[in-house]
Amino acid sequence: MKRFRFSLERLLSYRQAQVDAAEREFGGVLAQVEKLAFEIRTIEEEREERARSLLEQRLSAETRREVVGGHSYLQVMWLRMVRLRKELQTWRDKLHDARLRLEETRRELKAVETLRERAMEKHKADELREETRDADEAARNSYLRNRRKEEMPDA
Repeated sequence: MKRFRFSLERLLSYRQAQVDAAEREFGGVLAQVEKLAFEIRTIEEEREERARSLLEQRLSAETRREVVGGHSYLQVMWLRMVRLRKELQTWRDKLHDARLRLEETRRELKAVETLRERAMEKHKADELREETRDADEAARNSYLRNRRKEEMPDA
């Protein structure tokens, strides 16, 4: 019997490589989104802690300078958070695009895999048909040989 050979095997390999690349891209973008989200949470927590400590301080003459400096630092942290949130939104948009590309490449791969499965099933059916035909022919030949032996007079 012939060995199964899928005519679109190169296309299947190419599509698999595309899916792998899209998964790597998606993973990289997701890691960046998670990193930025963690950084924002860390800054928010630090900012809240600083704001709490500033509220608890007594406004004596020497701590006023610290409070003013603390408020300036809070402002800097706020501006950094705003910048990081904008950057995070940009990365979330990239993540969305990467997810769409990944889904599309997976659909394209699935289509070729489905074609391969159908071709494999057809190949198996053809093999079975050929085996059945060979078995039928062998049985017919055997039957004919036996009949000839029976019909021949013993000489």
